[in-house]
Amino acid sequence: MTQQHLHHHEHDHHQSAEHDFSDTHSTHSKSEPQHTVLCCLCGTSIHPNPTSMCFTCLQSQMDITENFAREEILMWCRECERYLQPPKYWMPAELESKELLTLCLKRVKGLQKREIKLVDAKFLWTEPHSRRLKVQITVQKEVLAGAKLQQSFVVEFVVKNFQCDACKTSYTKYDWVASVQVRQKVDHKRTFFFLEQAILKTNQHSDCINIKEAPDGLDFYFSSRSHAHKFKDFICSVSPTHVEVSKQLVTHDTKSNVFNYKHSLSCTLAPLCREDLVCLPPMISSSLGGLGPIALVNRVNQAIHFLDPRTLKTNEISSSMYFKHQFTPVMTSRNLLEFYVLNVEPLESTFAHKKYQLCMAEIVRSDEVGNENEIQFVKTHLGNILGPGDTVLGYDLLRSNFNDVALHKVKKSKIPDVVLVRKVYAKKQNRKFKVKKLPIQQTSSEEKHKDDFERFLDEIEEDEEIRGAVRLFKAKDNSSGGSSGGGAGPQRTLSKKDKRKLKKQQAQEKETSEETVSGEALPDIADNYLESDNEDDED
Repeated sequence: MTQQHLHHHEHDHHQSAEHDFSDTHSTHSKSEPQHTVLCCLCGTSIHPNPTSMCFTCLQSQMDITENFAREEILMWCRECERYLQPPKYWMPAELESKELLTLCLKRVKGLQKREIKLVDAKFLWTEPHSRRLKVQITVQKEVLAGAKLQQSFVVEFVVKNFQCDACKTSYTKYDWVASVQVRQKVDHKRTFFFLEQAILKTNQHSDCINIKEAPDGLDFYFSSRSHAHKFKDFICSVSPTHVEVSKQLVTHDTKSNVFNYKHSLSCTLAPLCREDLVCLPPMISSSLGGLGPIALVNRVNQAIHFLDPRTLKTNEISSSMYFKHQFTPVMTSRNLLEFYVLNVEPLESTFAHKKYQLCMAEIVRSDEVGNENEIQFVKTHLGNILGPGDTVLGYDLLRSNFNDVALHKVKKSKIPDVVLVRKVYAKKQNRKFKVKKLPIQQTSSEEKHKDDFERFLDEIEEDEEIRGAVRLFKAKDNSSGGSSGGGAGPQRTLSKKDKRKLKKQQAQEKETSEETVSGEALPDIADNYLESDNEDDED
């Protein structure tokens, strides 16, 4: 709204207020003559009132904004870019945002009085580097017998640098008060990849001072003990966790009886992951209604869900029950082998399942295709997606050696020769989605866990439940070709020798991909799961 429009608006409002002011003091009826007096300042004829002044002169003589301070101070931490809301709360706010305007109005003393009514408030333009914020505030107040006076004034806020407590502790020797040590004794990082995405989606890392990589997990550091316990509760809600709490004395003052401790919360995750093969102990198997004893880990969240691949029977155990009767997987995803499907015959099952279907599959190991003596018939739960000619991954129990005490006690008739786990799909050159990562201080190279991360991305594409628990972002189109146009800039021209090497390399990659994967590919993820990445837009 321009200055002229504001002037007309205030003029109309003053006229209406003047009309109300005169009406409230006209106590005579219409039949009786109305007496008038002259304004003591300008001589205008008005109705009698205690001030003997017209509304215009009253407005010029009275200032309802005189008790408001025209200058205030805002504390701003330039490390974390947050403003101080007294006494101790630090809030993030952008320039000229609603949050910053609310904070500025709270700093103005007197606006909270009952007789003062806030009509309007807005920022006025200032130089970005001036460290000044100007807010124009319009207030209204009843000054005399129903006459409301409205005036505007400008408050200037001086932004001063002040380090918040979190940034202070980050520069001291004892920079953290509590730490959460998350550990899992497994030979892969798939669980931590999912945990990382769950943390990012719920913004649980906002209170972390630092995140460091450990040999078997991650260490999260916090400046407050309450923040660490809140993060620990989140970890327990994502995966079965055993928690141990300890503390270490840092300093103490014998005179004032003040002790400073460092608190450590050790969270040990259950060493079971999706697609692991387990042999359930007899007590666990009987408590689950005779499930197993050979079963697959179907899903892991607050509880551990098991699936019998030969009967489609499912059940689960709680975190407390698992850590009371701990057991480790017999085989993990590292032991999966490729099998070639020759034929599939559907079977009827007493246990219905929405996702799986029981069938009898005729399979042979991929490295022994053509050898009729190695053909095997197995019951599997993948009857709804398998077909002749598909490639499937599974566990070969017939040719494996085990060191599991519970498995040796199971009768051989109850141990299948092969347990099929999942179907193999064709790999895509470019994924249409990507995921973000936490700012972790790495102690090992990312190439070491590249296969585990690729498998985690495959699980996102295959399982809709995992897809819903992860924030996915649209990936840039990395596809490029020699004849396609629309490049981002000038490209280096390749020599004939380099072109021949490039064609040879592409041909080898194409041959290896066709030999190792099936022809069928997973459908692309729907666009409603994907979010736009602001960082890419800025780039």
